[in-house]
Amino acid sequence: MLEQNDLNAIQDLLSQILLENNKHIDERFDAVDERFNTIDERFDAVDERFNAIDEQFNAVDERFNAIDEKLIEMNHIDKIIFEEIDKVQNVLEKQIETVQKNLNEMNRYYRITKLENDNTTLLLKLNDELSKRVTELEKTV
Repeated sequence: MLEQNDLNAIQDLLSQILLENNKHIDERFDAVDERFNTIDERFDAVDERFNAIDEQFNAVDERFNAIDEKLIEMNHIDKIIFEEIDKVQNVLEKQIETVQKNLNEMNRYYRITKLENDNTTLLLKLNDELSKRVTELEKTV
């Protein structure tokens, strides 16, 4: 068997190997920790970018909401304007009907007046002719 010195030497050797392995494992863990820290930093940067994008989306949403409110207000104003246009159109149509009736009445009056004038003219001509005939008859008698 082995002597105590040999066993101690083997134990020291194994302890050294274990220490070197532990150092190597510690170095590997440190490297993994560094990688995780780098990944965490990258994720933090990505989170910041996402937060900035979220802020921009919120600003765009606010703009869209303001535009929607203005469109709703404009639609309400449009309805009021169209209602007023309808009212004005109805009033104007009634006025046009009245003017048309008056124009028709004036046309009738004009026709009647023209017929009366024509009749008067004819009567005057007839009167003139009769006067001439009477005059001629008086001359002959």
